[in-house]
Amino acid sequence: MSSRGASIAGRKKFIPTDTYMTPIDAVYPLLDVEVFSDDVLEPCCGEGAISKVLEKSGFNVKSFDIRRDETIYGDIGVDFLNYKGQHDNIITNPPYMIAEAFARHCLSTATKRVALLLKLTFLESLRRKDFFKTHPPARKSAGFKREGNNTSSCLI
Repeated sequence: MSSRGASIAGRKKFIPTDTYMTPIDAVYPLLDVEVFSDDVLEPCCGEGAISKVLEKSGFNVKSFDIRRDETIYGDIGVDFLNYKGQHDNIITNPPYMIAEAFARHCLSTATKRVALLLKLTFLESLRRKDFFKTHPPARKSAGFKREGNNTSSCLI
């Protein structure tokens, strides 16, 4: 295991694609406290945990993932950082190692709201200080469990 991956992400094992699935239970609390319009992009859909909850809740969801395997719920092989589309909202659990790049691209892709499901440590980095001065989260919600018993938050 890479010590860098463990120290940055607090994980017991390092997964090269930085793929850690979102539990379905993390999405419902978000929808209980936040209002999103109908159009939602999920650019890191994986097996579809977020997308399926959103669809079940009546949202029109565009789902894709950069990975190219049979478990992907939406379109396969789409690199969000090169994606040119526009959507009202983005709700996703981005790869932590490139979460700031994802956040920046989300802000230029979403016309209304962005919700990022991330570990709270994302807020603590001095490297992101300037980013948060320019783009402070409107809201932070904490307390849902992720794979490996890590607690995560949602930044809006």
